[in-house]
Amino acid sequence: MRRKSEDISTLRKWLLEEKYTAIIKLAKKQKRILSSLTALTYDHNQAVSEHAITASGLAAKTIAEHDTEYIRNYLLRLFWLVSDESGGIGWKAPELIGEILCNCPNFEQFFPMLISLLDMEEEDALRFRVGTLWAIGRVAQVAKDAMLPALPLIQAYTSFDSEPETKEMASWCLRQFATEN
Repeated sequence: MRRKSEDISTLRKWLLEEKYTAIIKLAKKQKRILSSLTALTYDHNQAVSEHAITASGLAAKTIAEHDTEYIRNYLLRLFWLVSDESGGIGWKAPELIGEILCNCPNFEQFFPMLISLLDMEEEDALRFRVGTLWAIGRVAQVAKDAMLPALPLIQAYTSFDSEPETKEMASWCLRQFATEN
């Protein structure tokens, strides 16, 4: 059996090379790959982090074909990572949630929970707002009607938020509602 550091190293290499097929193949055998991909969202290389998010959605879709309960519990864990109880340590948890829900829209019970992340206390919301807007926009690409309750807040961020990155992401998010599914 390989050591976990070797597995992470291999996954990191595949992410840099965008070898999603290899990751999906591994996900068919090892559902715990999602934990390794989550760890790689903290990577200092932004390409690795972004590709880990993409790969997580693809891996979750593969795993959900045989074990929906595992993905349901994984999504609950991601929501916990943005909560006060966890200390808000899941820096990329909203993006992971969005990508998984985009690839697995049958988990619609989590759509309102995703939207509710926009309504966090201000001190907590700042670190997650851009990621949450991205996640909502990503899910809107496959389930626009389910994300409609978020529109008033998203529109407010395009006008009233003082952070340029938030305004930019809110504008991108709104554009996802304007495109055809």
